[in-house]
Amino acid sequence: ALPISRNAALSCLFQLPQTSTSRAVVLERSTTDKEDILLAARLRNQLGVQIPHVSHEDPEHEPLLWIPDIVAWTLGRTDDYRDRANFPNLTIVDV
Repeated sequence: ALPISRNAALSCLFQLPQTSTSRAVVLERSTTDKEDILLAARLRNQLGVQIPHVSHEDPEHEPLLWIPDIVAWTLGRTDDYRDRANFPNLTIVDV
């Protein structure tokens, strides 16, 4: 079973309007790959949510997977640093 926090985060991700207009959701490969795909299928069926193809990659082969870590690190810094970073297209979702 997925950890509660991962389940909640993926549920929010899959229900974002931006996700339904994407061609694919690429997640970092982990021990929960099968559960991630099952969660996406369950949400498709239960909520009628349009979810694109879900795949898993290693960060070594998909550098775009580094972006969430970079953003999280920056946002975790002091308020002054975060204000100077100025992410104009960033949407923060409380889970």
